[in-house]
Amino acid sequence: MKKGIAISLAMAMATTMTQALDNFDTVEAGNWTAAGVWPGDGQPDTNSNARLKHDVSINSVVGDTGGLQTGRGAETTLTINSGGFLKLLYGSATIGGNNRGHLVLNGGSLTTANGNVMNIGTKAGFGGSSVTVNSGGLTVDGAIKVGAQDWAILAINGGTVSAAGNLLVGAVGLAASSVDLLGGSLSVDGSLIFGNTTDTLNIENDAVMMLSGDDWADINAGIAAGNITWANGDMVDTAVGLKTWDNGSGSYLHTDFDGSDTTVWVNQTIPEPATLGLIGFAGAVALIIRRRFLI
Repeated sequence: MKKGIAISLAMAMATTMTQALDNFDTVEAGNWTAAGVWPGDGQPDTNSNARLKHDVSINSVVGDTGGLQTGRGAETTLTINSGGFLKLLYGSATIGGNNRGHLVLNGGSLTTANGNVMNIGTKAGFGGSSVTVNSGGLTVDGAIKVGAQDWAILAINGGTVSAAGNLLVGAVGLAASSVDLLGGSLSVDGSLIFGNTTDTLNIENDAVMMLSGDDWADINAGIAAGNITWANGDMVDTAVGLKTWDNGSGSYLHTDFDGSDTTVWVNQTIPEPATLGLIGFAGAVALIIRRRFLI
């Protein structure tokens, strides 16, 4: 089945492997492993749905947990710093439960397993939930939905974000949600789906996006609909893609297809008619260089 970009009325989530989890709520703010943060000085385990009623940080590798919910009863943030790692085995990562919730990766990592998804902004009337990746890694073994019940933001300033399922941006009838890819990389194995024409994915600087399959035509449709935007093209990267779009402000969005995946990036390089015959070769070389760099 062709994987592509679409404005969709239906926001179907990926199939997941879940089990019944016991809610486990924070008692006070602090480090995930600190005494007093969780009831009875314990910590969440694989049978727990860890719900953050307070701001919590992770600075080390913590035990595997069933599921996660930030923004439970109050606006709360989970910050995972360098050296921190959290894996969710049997439940979703819910960022914004019954209030606004946030996740910040400052060098740390969060992973979901068994096809479980990440939902950002799940409470109507509480728009503004967010996931911010400054460095580190976010690996979701299912779909990522940005703006499930109210508008939300996924901001990628560095590091890596990958979704084994779809990336769904916004939902029909809600205020605009956005994915801001300002650095690092974003990889999507499924489809890129927008709820409304006002929902956006913006690419800037030296950021790279990788999509499964040959998606240049779908990217073109997303650009025409106003869902995909770009600016501030990289001044150092001079690679020219197989397909190039001009935003009229000195930045160019390029795509390359290697027979398996489509890579997307932005720079300030203008494809001149005299070099059109070399575009395929230059794009292929650039793609190889980029992938080696990302690895």
